[in-house]
Formats: sequence, structure tokens, C-alpha cells
Amino acid sequence: MTENLLIKFLEEQHCDIRVHHDGTWIDQKCAPDEVRFVAECIIAYLNETHEKTFQSPDIWHSKFARQQVQVYFGKPDPFSKEATDEYNKFFRQPMKMFVRAGVLENHGRKNNTIQFSVKNPDVLTFVARNDWNAYLFLTHYVEKVLKDSGIWDPFATFIEEQTNDSFLFLKDAFIKFQLDNTPKKTGREVMRILPKVLNALACRYGTRGIAKGRMTKFKMTFSLLRYNQENWRDAGKPKDLTRQEYASGKAKKYSEPYLVQKAKKEVRAFNDNFFGGASEVMGLHHAGKATHMHHMFMASHYPTIADFPENIIALTAGQHLGMAHPDGDTSKIDSGYQYQCLLSKSTTIEKNVLGNYGTPGFYDFQKFIFVLNTGFSTSVFEGVPQNDFTELRSQIDARCG
Repeated sequence: MTENLLIKFLEEQHCDIRVHHDGTWIDQKCAPDEVRFVAECIIAYLNETHEKTFQSPDIWHSKFARQQVQVYFGKPDPFSKEATDEYNKFFRQPMKMFVRAGVLENHGRKNNTIQFSVKNPDVLTFVARNDWNAYLFLTHYVEKVLKDSGIWDPFATFIEEQTNDSFLFLKDAFIKFQLDNTPKKTGREVMRILPKVLNALACRYGTRGIAKGRMTKFKMTFSLLRYNQENWRDAGKPKDLTRQEYASGKAKKYSEPYLVQKAKKEVRAFNDNFFGGASEVMGLHHAGKATHMHHMFMASHYPTIADFPENIIALTAGQHLGMAHPDGDTSKIDSGYQYQCLLSKSTTIEKNVLGNYGTPGFYDFQKFIFVLNTGFSTSVFEGVPQNDFTELRSQIDARCG
């Protein structure tokens, strides 16, 4: 599955809100990292149980979900009674969105609980791979729904004009549309979902978005779309506690996210399977097995791209500790060797993207562009034509020269 195949899939779906009147086509919990996580949990549950249908509680009570929701999101144990309502929303809202998008199927209620099954496993797997894929899914899905529903024009006008008048017109038009065509009863209900609709588009088109009901003073960025950010009501509260538990004085230590390790494992598996485990960088110390997965732009300095496979390169131990990091000091990075790594990684990605080498769609040209723009604190790579690796390497030369 690639982004182009995702777009083709969505083009075949019927998403007109005026026809289905579904107010759950998107909701507050539909942020890229949460949507990716729910997709991953569904796949893990079905692989473990071999069931064909499932309910939302089946997923968030599963072993994988129970472990990872505490590790990555720092949330309380799903078996905690105080967390039941929170988990119902956390998992059910993305699932309902997947139903409307044609990824899952709703089989009705059994014992007052919705029964789901997977309708398109390829799309679900694509979304589950990483937060960026989930972001791509959300942006294309949202635009598809708005266009099918005849409510795209106010969004297009705001994206183009970026004025307070166009923003207010957008808000009024969206509220009226939702009240006229869905079970939403108040403008306040509608305003709760507008950030999930507008901000994904704002990030995609490089424009300002919405925060606390007002137009932002800044352009929306990928990192601001994530669910895993501190809520102002929870300042100082460990996120593995409910507000009720925190107020009662309970406290527990919580773990770091797991996505970086997941990305490293995926890069190593890809390199082992399709490049025989050889280092991606030829030259000094390249002989032997590439067992070290190195961040070309350090994870501690660039957390937004720390879980991107396009930012991770397979090296031998000698290359990693003897060349990438001066004197083996992993808090420092050798800029000259970074340059070599970036050029080598571009070749690996080119082979995958253009040469059909390895798992189709494992690497993504636009994600590599995002990595480079973030790592170099620039936007110059946005001007590189799609899949033009010669121009891409020319721009890397210019930044590192």
C-alpha cells in the first residue's frame, strides 16, 4: 500500500454526510498517533486471536493494547474502572471513523455493543505502520468527505485567504452544515471536532489552523496534530493516572514511547531481508553485519522525526561508534559522516521507491523530504520534484557543503 493507492481507495468510497448523516465520521480522538495506535491494536488482536469480528472492549482489553497504551500514551491500565469511559472514547471514535471510511465494517450491536470487522486490511496496515501514514490517511479522508458533502469551498477559501473573515465564515458554515445534516445539536458539539478537520488540512497545505476556537497565529505543524500532548487540565499529572486517581494522590512511574524502537526494528528487518544485513554506507568499517540502527538526525534533538524509518540507517558497530559519533560519544554527531549517511540513505530509498526493491512503499519520498526539512531547519526540500533523487542529493550537497 502506498499513498497513491490510499487516495485511489478513498476515491471509491461514498462519503457524503448529506446522505449518511453520520455525526461520527470524525471525532475528538481522531489524531494521527491515536488513529495509528488503534489500527495497530486491531491488527495485533486479530493476529493473536484469529477472530473475524471484535468489539471495542476486546481491543483495549487485549494484551498488546494494555501494554502499549501505558507505555506510549502513559495512560492508566485499561482494566481500571475509573478509565472505562475514557477508553471507550479512545478506541471507539477512531473505529467509527474507519467504518465511515470503508476500512472497517459495522455489523450492528450485540448486547448493546457494536460488532466490527476489517473490510480493507491493506489500508488498516498502512495506517498502523506509523504516525505519518495515519496523518496521510486523515488528510486525504477529511478532504474527500468535505468535497463529497459539498462543504469544501469554505475550507478552500480559508486555506487560500488566511483572513479572520474567511475563518469566521468557515466556522459558521461548518456549524450550520453539521447541525443540518447530523445528530449534532449544538454549535459547541460541532466546534469540538472542527480542530480535527481543519488542522489536518492546515498542516497539509502549510497554513494556519484553529486552537481554542480561534485562528492560530502560526502555521500548523505535524507535531501539533498529535494526541499525545499535555492537556492544560492535567498539568503536572502523570498521564498513566485518571484525573480521579491523581486527585486521590496515587502516582506511578510511566515508561517512554516505543515507536522509535519499533521503527529501528522495521529498518533492520528491511535491511536484513533485502540487503543481506550489509551496512547502508560503504567505506571504512563497513565490513560485517549492520546491527546498529543510527539516527542521522539525533532523536534527542529531533523527536518529531525520531520514529521515521527515513531518518534511520543501518550501520556496523564500527561505523556507528567509531565514525557517526566522535569517540563513541552518542550525544555528539559527526557532520561529515552525517552527510555520507544522508546520501547513502537517499540511495536506499530510491531503490525502494523507484526500483521496486524490497517491500513496496516501505520508504516514502515525501517523508524523506519532511525528515530533511526538519533536520536542516529549512523548507528548501519542498521544492524538489516528486521522486527526483538527483535534485534531492544536490540539495543535500548544498546544505552540507
